[in-house]
Amino acid sequence: MDKEIKDKISLALAILIAFLLMGFFAFYIAWSFGPGSYARAEVYEFAIPEDSLIQIIYEAKEENQNIKIPNELIEPMFKEGRKDSTDHYYYIFFYYPDKNHVVKTATRKDGKRKSTLMFIHIYDLETRSWIQVNEYFWWWKNKPLLDEFEKRILSEIQEKINE
Repeated sequence: MDKEIKDKISLALAILIAFLLMGFFAFYIAWSFGPGSYARAEVYEFAIPEDSLIQIIYEAKEENQNIKIPNELIEPMFKEGRKDSTDHYYYIFFYYPDKNHVVKTATRKDGKRKSTLMFIHIYDLETRSWIQVNEYFWWWKNKPLLDEFEKRILSEIQEKINE
């Protein structure tokens, strides 16, 4: 190949790499400044109304007392339900007894026949600090937290929905 063709290929490759890097940085900036109350929450969708989802969650908590917060650990910040009549979110908390963590979730209507469950935060009762779900940009760093929630909590809810 002559020098002119090599230069054109190099230029095209440089432009391609520049566009890929710009796309990556644009995505990162959008991720960093995501809109909404819980921009980084992990969202699970269900083809059932919100009130049915809430009822199923409470049934799962009654059947598995391990995921229910013990009465002596309940604090005002773990108040379940809507904050007021205008709130879109219905908050529900779970407990990981082996880790002494409280899991904050919320449901929300998604039309008349659909709803979502958001996995929002984990509260470490020993350090008295919140751990944000999807805190990291790289998905594999968030995966252990998500896998644990899906195994301990979500699987029980999904099983009751499928009954």
